[in-house]
Amino acid sequence: MPVEVERIVQQSLEEAAPNAAIALMCDLNFYFQTMKAVVEYANKQNKKVIYVTSTIPSSVIKQQLEAEGVSVSNLYFVDCISFIVGSTGGEKDNTAYIESPTMLENIMLKVETWLKQVGTKGTILFLDAMNTLAMHNDEKALSEFAYYLINSLRVRQVMTLVLSIHEQTPEDLEVILKLVCDSAIDVKESG
Repeated sequence: MPVEVERIVQQSLEEAAPNAAIALMCDLNFYFQTMKAVVEYANKQNKKVIYVTSTIPSSVIKQQLEAEGVSVSNLYFVDCISFIVGSTGGEKDNTAYIESPTMLENIMLKVETWLKQVGTKGTILFLDAMNTLAMHNDEKALSEFAYYLINSLRVRQVMTLVLSIHEQTPEDLEVILKLVCDSAIDVKESG
């Protein structure tokens, strides 16, 4: 099934407009395959990825991808979790650290900083994961963040991918994602 997950995600991204906003809703079992499929798609298309992580430290994501033979040279992280789990860091190795996933404005500022450095053309913003941000933020603030971020990037021709895990994302937030995104890719076990 992992190969099928990667094929479905990559095919959907290939068919999407360059400024599309897509909600990636997956079962927990397919979290890594979904994330890997996004990065592999970007590598094949020679696109840069601004990867906002609030779930797993960026160093761990890099290690997991490299262990699978996936290049991380086009990834630029906004890491919202490393400080919470005891990692220290600074701005290095294509990683900008934020002290907490509650700092939504800082996330937007760091995304803007990366966009100024890498440009908007052929860039993907990958937000991993909305359900984790929902654990740390008020629903109204998170909704405003999603609307503003997605729409401002859409105007600038940046593809936005928002990952959320089934049964861990509040229903109201899933509705908001479906409203603000152009489409949703539902990756779950069949049968």
